[in-house]
Amino acid sequence: MKKLIVKTREIIFYFLVEIVIPSYVKLRPPKKPRWNLSVQDLLAFPKDTLGNALGLFLQKRNLKPIPNSEEHDVLHLILGYKTEVEDEIRMQFFLLGNGKITLSVLGTMVVGLLMPEVWGKFIRDFKRGATSPIIYNINFKKRLNRPIDEVLLYLNTNPTLSL
Repeated sequence: MKKLIVKTREIIFYFLVEIVIPSYVKLRPPKKPRWNLSVQDLLAFPKDTLGNALGLFLQKRNLKPIPNSEEHDVLHLILGYKTEVEDEIRMQFFLLGNGKITLSVLGTMVVGLLMPEVWGKFIRDFKRGATSPIIYNINFKKRLNRPIDEVLLYLNTNPTLSL
């Protein structure tokens, strides 16, 4: 039974991530211009910059930037959340605590409510977001050429992911 519940949650989450959220992103007017940068473009930034670190992060996970959602991957990098289901949801709880209220955040949280075994982590992530500097509205594209350590220090984040 537990395996069925876990599988059902994952199906719901992937439906949100693969169908609902991309459709929402395509239909909503972009708040910021697209970055139009590939992984290779990001890797071309000087070593130890935010841009290069983001390129390495994406390359290691075999991911590509998603148009109009490029900063989502930056948040994974600087906050230390993995790209797996539980960590995607944890990051959304962080963002809610940080003041971001969007369809993506709320929709992802619905799936999180189906995961009572990790509610404690979600609560900690929400509190972490609430006590962190507001980061969800920062223009990270302007900071791609800045040293990654400087960006992390400025944001007072302590990521646990390795590139």
